[in-house]
Amino acid sequence: MVARPPSSAYKFQKAWRRNRLAFNAAAAVAVSLIVGISVSLWQRNAAREAEQVADKARIAESEQKLAARTEAERANAAEQREKRLRVAAEEQELTARRRAYAADMRLCQRALAIARRLPSGENETAIPSGASNPGDRMTFSCDGRFRP
Repeated sequence: MVARPPSSAYKFQKAWRRNRLAFNAAAAVAVSLIVGISVSLWQRNAAREAEQVADKARIAESEQKLAARTEAERANAAEQREKRLRVAAEEQELTARRRAYAADMRLCQRALAIARRLPSGENETAIPSGASNPGDRMTFSCDGRFRP
């Protein structure tokens, strides 16, 4: 037999047999630390993913709010434009009515002037220029409406 110094494996086996309780406790602590670290890392990754989803949702919500605000501003601008156009149309209608009224009044004044120039029995009848036949006469009233 050749004697030699004990190997590391032999020394570990001897220590394991003599202190089995301490080695088992140390192994249990190491396994629990590894499991704890693994679970912590898994939860950290899950939290990061949830945070990214929440960030995306927040960004989408802010984009929707911006789009809604932009649409509301467009609608408000369109409403104001429509209001301005309506007011302008009403002003144009009023101007047209005033001009029509003025034209009617000028026509009535002309009719009165013509009627004053005619002999007293023909107050409502006028002879157009160039008309020689009494059937060509026109009759009209002060409101400018002609009567056949």
